[in-house]
Amino acid sequence: MKPLICLVAGILIASPVLADNVLKPGGSADGWTLDKAENVTDGGTGIFRMKNENNKSSAMISSPTVEFAQGTTACITVTYRTAVTDSGQDRGTWVAVFCKEQSSPDSALKGYILPPTDGWATEKIVIPLANASTINFQVRLQERSGVIDVKEVSIAEATPENSARVWNFESGNGSLKAQNGAVKVSPDGFKYSALELKADSGMARLTSPMLSIQAGKPLELSAIYQTSIDGSAQDVGAWIHVSWFNAKGAPAGNSALVFGNAGIWQTQSFSLNPPEKAEFVTFQIRLQQRKGTLDLREIRLVTAKPAVATDTAKAN
Repeated sequence: MKPLICLVAGILIASPVLADNVLKPGGSADGWTLDKAENVTDGGTGIFRMKNENNKSSAMISSPTVEFAQGTTACITVTYRTAVTDSGQDRGTWVAVFCKEQSSPDSALKGYILPPTDGWATEKIVIPLANASTINFQVRLQERSGVIDVKEVSIAEATPENSARVWNFESGNGSLKAQNGAVKVSPDGFKYSALELKADSGMARLTSPMLSIQAGKPLELSAIYQTSIDGSAQDVGAWIHVSWFNAKGAPAGNSALVFGNAGIWQTQSFSLNPPEKAEFVTFQIRLQQRKGTLDLREIRLVTAKPAVATDTAKAN
C-alpha cells in the first residue's frame, strides 16, 4: 500500500490553540466541520458515524487549520473501525492532509489510507514539517458504500508518547491483518493474538498497514509474547520481516528481527535504524515453516533514542 501525494490549492485560515485540537463525540467542536458525520451512541459510547449508501457519496470530518513551527513534526491520531476495503486516494477510508508552506500559495496534499479493522484501531500519522507552517486534514469516507465509526480524532506536535503505536488486542487485531491466527482470552482474562501452524510448512502472520515515520529517526519495536518454537531464524520459526519505503512508496530496504525462546510471557525489544530516505514502514510478525504457536499480548512501535541497531537493514 503506497502513500498518496499530489497538489491542491487553498486551505482554511483559522488558527486555534494546538492543545485544543481534539474532537470527541459530545465535546467541543470549535473549528471542526462535520459533513454527513453523525454524532451517535453505540453500546453506550459516543461515536461519529459516516455512512455511504453508494459508491458516489462522500462524508468527512474536517479539522481546523493549525500552525506549526518549521522543522517540527505533526502527529494525527484517529481512533476508528471500518470494514471498507479497496481504499486509496479519493476513495474509501483515508485521511487527506493539507500542508502549506509559508512561502507558497498552494497546499501539498498527502493521503494516508485507513485500512479495514478487526474491532477498534488507532492510527498515528507522523508528518515531518521541514518547511510547512500550517496544516489541516480530513478523515474521509469517499465514493465507497459502507460505514466508518470514529471515536476520537486529533492533531498535535509529535512527542514520543503521543506518536507511539500500540496494539493490545482488547478489541481484536485492530489494523493488523491476521493469517492463520485468532484473538483469544487467557485464563487471566486478557486478550492476545494467537498464531498457529499445524505442520512444518506454510506461514501464520500479523501484517501492519503502511506506517509513516520520521526519516532518519531510529525506532524501537517491542512485543510481549510467548512461543512454543525453539531455534528461530530469518525465514524460519518466530521472527519479524520489516519493509521500508521512501516518500513515494517505493521499496527502500528490509530488516529481519528474530524472537528468542519464550515458554512464558516475556518482552523483547528491537532497535531499528531506517535506511536513508525511508519515510514509511510495514512489519509482518511471522510464524514460518515450524509447527507450533506464537502468541502476542502487546506490540509497540515508538521513536527511540539513537542506539546500536539489532536489525539487518539492507538496501534493495
